[in-house]
Amino acid sequence: MRILKNKIKSFKQSAAELTGHRRMEEVYILKDMNIEKHWLVNNIMSWIKKEIFWSY
Repeated sequence: MRILKNKIKSFKQSAAELTGHRRMEEVYILKDMNIEKHWLVNNIMSWIKKEIFWSY
């Protein structure tokens, strides 16, 4: 149970960091127009949103 709590905690930290970086990431995507990177960022974001949602 403790391991799970720590995992959720680190997830929330990653989510906070990622949302902070998202603006930069979007600019980067616009410059680069690399579909794969765009897809990866979207997947990571939705995955973290699901993790946070299910942790409550």
